[in-house]
Amino acid sequence: MDRKLSKNEIISSSRNIGGLISRPEGVFSVYPLKLFWSESSSNSNSPVKVAFLVSRKNFKKAVTRNLIKRRMRAAYRNNKQDLLKSSLSNKIHLDILFLYKAREVVPHTNIQMALEKMLHQLAVKISVRNQDA
Repeated sequence: MDRKLSKNEIISSSRNIGGLISRPEGVFSVYPLKLFWSESSSNSNSPVKVAFLVSRKNFKKAVTRNLIKRRMRAAYRNNKQDLLKSSLSNKIHLDILFLYKAREVVPHTNIQMALEKMLHQLAVKISVRNQDA
């Protein structure tokens, strides 16, 4: 699998992001990240769409917010294979939102481990959920 994050894998609509935060199907939290997910009704050519949010309230400078989002995107690109396999095998489309909730910049390794753990939990949850159905 490629380790790219193409434009059609990104949630860009603020309406979709707002709906994902207000009505998620599930939430996982591992410091310093929080993951909101829901099953998508869109018939896009990407089985998983993602968004990355960093609060302007906690990080005033755009440079810092962009650094954190860049680290989250890199961690996602390196660990998305497990989730994509699960999504493709169960024939579902997912929308995922990663929210950075720490008030300080944490090292990339902490973000990597948290994101990896959450994606694994989500893949297991999807597999179990579709086996029961």
